[in-house]
Amino acid sequence: MFKGCRCLILLGSLLITACSPSSPTPTPTATATATATRTVVSAVAAPTNSSNALPPSWTPKPTLTPAPTRTLVPTPTAIPTFTQDQLCSEFAVLTPKTDTAFAFNDVVTFSWTGVPRSRTMAMLLLRQGETEGLKMDVPFEGAGVFPIPLRTLVGSGTFEWRAYVIDSTYGAICEQRGILIRKPPPYF
Repeated sequence: MFKGCRCLILLGSLLITACSPSSPTPTPTATATATATRTVVSAVAAPTNSSNALPPSWTPKPTLTPAPTRTLVPTPTAIPTFTQDQLCSEFAVLTPKTDTAFAFNDVVTFSWTGVPRSRTMAMLLLRQGETEGLKMDVPFEGAGVFPIPLRTLVGSGTFEWRAYVIDSTYGAICEQRGILIRKPPPYF
């Protein structure tokens, strides 16, 4: 019984394969056949005698290649939009007035006007004759007010203040100076 089933299954699969749509059978055509040959070529071949060298017509003669010539192109220089005088014409420190005396623990209000557009202002406050003190950078243009408590300073006596505008082209310009006097503490 199993033999008959096997034959039947085999016959059925042959029938399905024969009846199913498939690609057309290729017909043999005459084609040219190429044969490949292997040739070993060395990467660098050095002639051993003059018969292996290239013919003279194939060998280029050495020629001198001239160096490229430099063409000078003028470098454009940045021309500032404003002169120093124009930038400094409006800048002024309004308060404190120079040579003003303040109590030991007073608060000194610095006010200014005219910091040009796209520039900043810097201010120094230091004891006269010294190189260290308070420094502040004011990163905005126009006018401003900044109170400084004198208790942040060391000692009493004469203090010098300097204010100037910082410009990317000219550097520190428009410097203004003044003096303030800090009285000794009341308990002395």
